[in-house]
Amino acid sequence: MKNFFQIVIALLTYVFTLNPLVFFTKTLKSTTQLFLEDDISIYYFAIITVVLLAPLAWIRTLESFKIGFVFAGFAILYMLITVVVFLSLKI
Repeated sequence: MKNFFQIVIALLTYVFTLNPLVFFTKTLKSTTQLFLEDDISIYYFAIITVVLLAPLAWIRTLESFKIGFVFAGFAILYMLITVVVFLSLKI
């Protein structure tokens, strides 16, 4: 039973990590497709999402990486604006 629950916890952690990445990637693709009216591969947006979110994960563990706080703030602001614009245009 212990091994079963460890596997379940590992799978849940994986899903909880993957869901925000998928959400941001799909949102970026949909917004870009809406503005440019061109179908770009989702893999490019996955790379952009990882590049934007990876420093956010590093900042939580590296206190001396202070310039990253500014970058993290802009990344969070950019994602919020992207989601708000996408939702307002979809309505």
